[in-house]
Amino acid sequence: MYLPMKKDYPDYYKVITDPIDLSTIETKIKGNKASGKKSSFSRAYVPMEDDSVYL
Repeated sequence: MYLPMKKDYPDYYKVITDPIDLSTIETKIKGNKASGKKSSFSRAYVPMEDDSVYL
């Protein structure tokens, strides 16, 4: 799952302020770069939450 293209969904990036896709999460997990306030596991749910907010 990838982020929508800005030219196709320009308002998506106005509604979703911190977009992330599953491929980015996977890369961070594999590179052991997942850190910060949100764990990599909880970030995996964000794309699904973003879609429900945007719809």
